[in-house]
Amino acid sequence: MTETPITDLDWSRVPSPSFVVDRRLLERNAQILGRVREEAGCKVLLALKGFAMWSCFDVFRPHLDGCCASGPVEARLGREEFAKEVHTYAPAFSAEDLAETIPLSDHIVFNSRAQLECHLPAVRASGRKIEVGIRCNPEYAEVEVELYNPCARGSRLGSTRAALWSPPLPRPVPDALMLQLQPLYQAWRAQQVGRHVGLGRIDVGEIDHLDAVLDEGRCRRLGG
Repeated sequence: MTETPITDLDWSRVPSPSFVVDRRLLERNAQILGRVREEAGCKVLLALKGFAMWSCFDVFRPHLDGCCASGPVEARLGREEFAKEVHTYAPAFSAEDLAETIPLSDHIVFNSRAQLECHLPAVRASGRKIEVGIRCNPEYAEVEVELYNPCARGSRLGSTRAALWSPPLPRPVPDALMLQLQPLYQAWRAQQVGRHVGLGRIDVGEIDHLDAVLDEGRCRRLGG
C-alpha cells in the first residue's frame, strides 16, 4: 500500500504521544467501499476488530451497511455508536455471551454445527428477527503464510463439508441457510471459489483491478 503522509499539519501543535487520523483519507477510502457496495450489489461492513475509532464512524456510516463484531462488547459498540446493522461472529459463544449478543445483533454467525445446534433455540426464543449463519471452511486458500491461513489443516475456524453434512444437520436449521450452503460447497468442489464467497478484506490502496473484481462479482451474482 502506498503511504500518504500528512503534509499540511503543524506537528509542533500535536501532543505526544498521540494517534493522528487524517479524516480526508478515511473519506476517500469510505467512498471506494461505497462504490463497491453499490456496483457489486453487496453489503460492506466495517470490521471493528480492525478499526473501532467511534469518533470517526460518521465518515463511514453513509457508505457502509453496518459493522461486524467478534462478541458482545463489539456488538454493543456497533449498535450504540454506528447505529446500523450488526453482524456478530465468534469462534465460540458461551451462553452468557450469546445472551448479551442477541439483543444487539441483526446477524449471528456460528463457527461450527455444535455451536449452531447448541444456541439456535436461544436465538429463536428471543423473538427478534435475526439472520443466522454458519462459517464455512472451503478447505482451500491462497494464503502464503500458513500461520495466517484459516483453512490450514486442522483449523477450527469454520465447518468443512464433512462436518456439516455427516450426519445431516438437524432441524430447526433454517431452510434458507441450507439452500445457501449447498451451492457454495458445489462451487468449492468444482474449484470455482473465486470471489463468489465474498471479497473479505479490501485493500483500498491497491485498487487497479477493482473494476475487474466488480465485473466478476456482478456476473456471478446474476448467474452469468
